[in-house]
Amino acid sequence: MCSIIYYYMDIQIEKVLTESGFSRGEAKTYIALLDLKEANASEISKKSQIHRVNIYDILKKLEEKGLVSEIIINSKKIYRPSNPDHLVEVINQKKEALLEVIPLINKKMSDSKKEQQVFYLTGAEGVLKAYNMMLNENSEILGLGGSGFTRKYLGYKHDVWNKVRLKKKIPMRTIYYEFTRDDKEKSWKEKTVKIRYLPDSKRTPCMIDICGSLIVNLIPQENTIQTIVIRNQNLADTFKTFFEEIWKIAKE
Repeated sequence: MCSIIYYYMDIQIEKVLTESGFSRGEAKTYIALLDLKEANASEISKKSQIHRVNIYDILKKLEEKGLVSEIIINSKKIYRPSNPDHLVEVINQKKEALLEVIPLINKKMSDSKKEQQVFYLTGAEGVLKAYNMMLNENSEILGLGGSGFTRKYLGYKHDVWNKVRLKKKIPMRTIYYEFTRDDKEKSWKEKTVKIRYLPDSKRTPCMIDICGSLIVNLIPQENTIQTIVIRNQNLADTFKTFFEEIWKIAKE
């Protein structure tokens, strides 16, 4: 009768230990040593039914966790189980370690969500929101395919935005088309803006701005602008590479 009770006790202890983060081998070895009180590796291997080749590694891990101690008797290494109360300390240490990394996990999740964000915006307020998002990146703004439409569309709001950009000392490099050259030389006089030009034959209807982890796609439509903002660092880096290659061939 007692053997049956001990058998079920061992099953319950093993279940709790494995659910607390111990491997099945560690749990069986610890239970075997509890039964033996003290024993050498061969005896523990036999009792736990774990191969002797593996038992040494398991005992070492249990020692590192403070659950097993060793002594030398007659030149032989003998193992003893430590006070079971230490199990609670081990679990509490794991809990404390987990609590320390939870903020890091939350940040990683937050960063991951940021990388996948897509915004669909319409009208002047949508463009302005996208432009303000770029200012929050605090990184160089790269513009591709500009024609001056957006600046005229936003009017004074663009001037207000540009003052904030200057205050934050955010530089710009932008690639316009040749037909805008005279106008741009007059309108962009700040040293923080560098301009180059592509032939009008390369003109496309859309404009793209890249800043930090953002790609801002401006799609002019009748009397409005559709704005699509993508936050994805890898994609932004790819667009930056494209921009640099076009910048090399664009004319000053």
